[in-house]
Formats: sequence, C-alpha cells, structure tokens
Amino acid sequence: MVKEISSRLNSVWFSRILLVLALLLLALRFVHLGADPLNHSFWSDDNAKYSDEGWWSNAGQYSVNEGSIHPQYEWMPASAVPVWPLLTAALFHWTGISLVAARAMEVFFSLGALLFAVLAVRRLAGTQHALWVALLAAASGATFFFARLALLEQPLLFFGFLALWLIVISKKNSWLAPAAAGVACALMILSKTTGVFLTPAILYPAFFNFRKDWKTAARIAVVLLVVLFTVLDLETHFFASHYVMERALFFASSMPHLSFKVIAEKLARLFLRGIWADAVFWPLALVAAAASLIWMRNLWTKPLWGISVAWVVGYSTFIVYHVDGPPRYFAVLALPLIIMTVLFVAELGVKAPKTQFAVAALCALSLLWNLSTILRAVVHPEYTTANATAEIKQIIEHTSGTSPVVFGPTANTLGLNTGLRTFNAALALSNDQRNESFAHFQPGWVMMDNGAETRKAVEQAIPPERLKLVGSWPWMDNSSRGKMMLYQILPPAK
Repeated sequence: MVKEISSRLNSVWFSRILLVLALLLLALRFVHLGADPLNHSFWSDDNAKYSDEGWWSNAGQYSVNEGSIHPQYEWMPASAVPVWPLLTAALFHWTGISLVAARAMEVFFSLGALLFAVLAVRRLAGTQHALWVALLAAASGATFFFARLALLEQPLLFFGFLALWLIVISKKNSWLAPAAAGVACALMILSKTTGVFLTPAILYPAFFNFRKDWKTAARIAVVLLVVLFTVLDLETHFFASHYVMERALFFASSMPHLSFKVIAEKLARLFLRGIWADAVFWPLALVAAAASLIWMRNLWTKPLWGISVAWVVGYSTFIVYHVDGPPRYFAVLALPLIIMTVLFVAELGVKAPKTQFAVAALCALSLLWNLSTILRAVVHPEYTTANATAEIKQIIEHTSGTSPVVFGPTANTLGLNTGLRTFNAALALSNDQRNESFAHFQPGWVMMDNGAETRKAVEQAIPPERLKLVGSWPWMDNSSRGKMMLYQILPPAK
C-alpha cells in the first residue's frame, strides 16, 4: 500500500496538480495589494506595517517630490541599503508614488526568489522535491503576509537564492557563474546588510560538490568573495561615501547591547518565536536537525540539507544578535525550513514509513492552516490605511492657507499612500539642524499614530500647544498604535 501511494504521488498528473496549485496560490499575492496586511493575524505584532514601508521607500518619494533622493537631515536608509530605495526611485518616476506599485515590485521579487530556490532544489534533489517545495512555499502564510509589504526581505531573498543557484550550477572550470554569484551576493547585502549572515549557506554547495577537490572549491569561493568585495567597495566609493553621517547613524541606530544574559534570553526567544516562520515546519525542522546528528546522518549526504541548515543557523544568529526579532525576520527562514521538512519526510520514508505518514499529516495541517490565512486575506480585505490616508489627503488639499507638507515619524507612510510631500527629520541631531530641515520643507501638518514613543518624537520638534488635532482614524489592529492622528501646526504664539 505504501508503495502504491508513493507511486501515485510521483505520477506525472499529480506533479502537474502540484504545479498548478502553486501557481494559483502565487497569483493570489497580487490580489488586494492596497489593503492592510492581514489584521489580527499570527504576524500582527510586527510594527513594520506602520512605518517601515514609508521609510524604506522615502528615497523614491523624495526623488519625485524634491528632485533628490536625500533632502538634508532626512532619514536615509539608501546610505547603507541602497538597492530597494533606488529601485523605488526609478519605479515612482514611471508609475508615480504608489503603495500598490511598490508592493507589486516586492511580490515580483518574492516570485523570483522562489523560482531560483526551486531551480536549486530541482538540480540537487529532483523535480518531485522541487514541486513540493514550490507548493508549500506558495502556501506559506508568513511569506504571503510579508511578500505583500514594501520591505527589504524579498529583495534580500531574491539575490540570495540567485547567488545560491549560481553556485549550485558552477562547474569545475567555470568563472562566470561564481563571479555572477559574487555580484548577486553584493546586491543581497546592499538590499539588507543582514545578507552577510547568509553567505556561508551560499558557499556551502561549492565545498560540498567539490569536497574531493578543495582547490576548485577554494577557487569558486575566492572568485565570489573578490567580486563581492569589489562591488561593495565600488558602491562605497561612488555612492555611500557621499553620505558618511547618514550611514554612520543608520548603523548606530541598530547596534544592540549584548551580554551573556541578553544572548541567553534572545536565544530562548528565538526557539519560541520561530513559529512565526511556520508553526509546524519550525519544530519539525528542529527535530529533523537533532535526528540528523544521531539517527538520520544520511541527510548530511544531501547538499540541500547542509545549505538549509547553514541558512537557518546563519540568519538565526543575526536574529539573536539584533535588538529584537520581529516576525518579518523569521519569514526569511520559511523557505529553508520547508526544504528541511521535505527532505526529512522523504528520509522517513526509508527509515520509518509509519512515522512518515504521521509527519506528513502534520505538514498537511500546516498547509490547511496557511491556506485559511491566505484565503481570509483575499476574501475579507480591510482598507483602514487606504481610507484614512485618502481622507487626510482631502482635508490637507482643501485647507487653504496651510502648507500641504506633512511632518511625523510615520509621515512617509502617508506619502507612500497619497503622494503628499512628507518628511520626518530623523537625522536632525540638534535644534539648528531641525530648524534647517523645517525651513526646507515648511510643514503645515503632523501625522502620527497614537503611540507614546511617536508623540514624544513629535513633541521634541514641535511644542504641544502648537498642535491642533484635526481628526483620528482607525488604523489596522495594534491597540497601542491603532489610530492615525492628523494635527494642524499652528503659528507660534506672539
């Protein structure tokens, strides 16, 4: 009976069904791109949905509205991670400032990342494994949630899996593929600096495939690293060197305080929060990793296993190192966890067929839960952000005698939704610098959420008595930040 079921699962028609289902699920990522990220979901604790989409795209907004990607004293992520900000600048000159356009570009990056991951799986483990990985990844709730937000993770994954695939296909005497992988690795790191932690996983197949020919493995690694550092050096010389202060402040703002106690606490949180990647695949991957050290050592004879373990360990190291680990960081682990689970289930078919069916049943439950999450987002979209920002735009454009420029820590989110001129003066380190920034933008309004930290940041720049509340709107699902507030800036008292 086991052989009969296995034969049917490996049949051509079943493979076609898997492919069609995966493609249909991937197409759903383009549905309702202007809606809120799914409210009251498993990943709702991630505050990036309130501010980060606007921050990371501010170079694109400024390029259109100000004629420069960097007005003075503005928060400039492009100084350290230029790929996404510069891509939005190019995109917005074509589409106009648009949240939907930025999110659509993010979705395309997610599709490209999955494509190169599946190509690598097919090359190393065969078509059937690749199809299962494609289906489970297409149905991943975490990936669906974050692939539809204009953030940095999908470009990171795209260039990371592109580099991995190039190393996988590298031959003994090839130079072009490792050099191209070096360029892809550089773009991965310039998309999000945390890509550094994925480099060992990308190099792993070179050392695995040529483990009996260390000179070839070393040559592939050297070519990749030389090209990688050359591209990073060129970017520093021609771009980042013009924004030294901005770059320094970008990295200073994310430097964590580390001690043995803090690391231990973060490591404990990592094991608990890993379910953000997937509530089933995370614990299964941990069990599989333990089994591979004792009972199922044969997994280490498969290059995909080592690649996936190195990917998960590398990025988990960053999560433990970072100030905190929000849900979007764990979405970077979703695909390698799926690959580990597929390999584990296949190996159980050899070692313990009865256990294989039990584990496969758990995977089916995960698939059904993820599908229900995706369908809820598709069938019941909510537009609190779009509705609030549209009303705010109407108020600002129909108020005469007040500058239409909006200031605030989350104002770039308003700009991304409406095209209004916005700024946050995040790099203004002194009153003089802030005054220069305000003199350039001439703001007439303040937009923020109702969080205490947000209000504190605003009141450092504008006295409370000069802020007149115009209105507040429901904003997504976080009770501590769940209102979008609009204030009119009053003239200073005489």
